[in-house]
Amino acid sequence: DWKMLSFINSLRSTLRSSNAVCMITFPPSVLSLPFCTRWQHLADTLLSVKALP
Repeated sequence: DWKMLSFINSLRSTLRSSNAVCMITFPPSVLSLPFCTRWQHLADTLLSVKALP
């Protein structure tokens, strides 16, 4: 999990210095709740989509 956060931080700094956009998607089951919260704090924009029952 820490390697993914490190990658996101590195990617974020690279994107800030360029005219690029990046969208990352993953199922919530991939990460633990504390790491999901950290990812949310790293995001400039967060979009959550849930399936309709």
